[in-house]
Amino acid sequence: MRKWLVLLAAVALLSGCISRNETALYVLVDVSGTYHRELPKAVRAVAYLLAKLRPGDAITLAKISSRSFSDREIVFRVRFPTRPSEANRIKRALKEKLDRFARTRASAYTDIRGAVLQAAEWLAETPAARKVLVIFSDLAEDLPKDVRRAGIKGNFAGIEVLAVHVIKLRSDNRDPARYTRRLARWRAFFTEGGAASFRVLADPMQLPEALGL
Repeated sequence: MRKWLVLLAAVALLSGCISRNETALYVLVDVSGTYHRELPKAVRAVAYLLAKLRPGDAITLAKISSRSFSDREIVFRVRFPTRPSEANRIKRALKEKLDRFARTRASAYTDIRGAVLQAAEWLAETPAARKVLVIFSDLAEDLPKDVRRAGIKGNFAGIEVLAVHVIKLRSDNRDPARYTRRLARWRAFFTEGGAASFRVLADPMQLPEALGL
């Protein structure tokens, strides 16, 4: 009888580790020259988002830089324990990493597709019921000459995509249709890859509310 109780306890513990009721977030922050001045706003929004995440939720923060399809661009990756006190302890530790991230130097180029493809891989592997890709960027991709992304299609099946604080460029001011077309191209890229949704959020501090957290 005792062996069965131990076995049931172990099963319950494992079940808690792979619960499908949590949210998995992959947050990308553009650190290229055209968006770098927005980095403080993005960092404040991520810090606020961290405070709202629940025990059991998972989050990865990564950079969009010149070559983004790399684990070297990941700032942190964590799944919060189900015990609230432990989750809060980890959140306090992540604040220090966010402070260091806020001092990141601007990159010369903007490899958006490399970043979102890596994000899709991680989100596909997580057992969380809800999977969300959050992108802080002007969504203007600018690749180095030796980086190839043409023709690449990502698998975003079941992933919600939220583009946050998509700033307008000088060229958009001259021709507003450029901004509209840029959003439309990315909407098509994600929806053709199976994304559950594609939304644009103007105010980064409204991110937790937009996510229902």
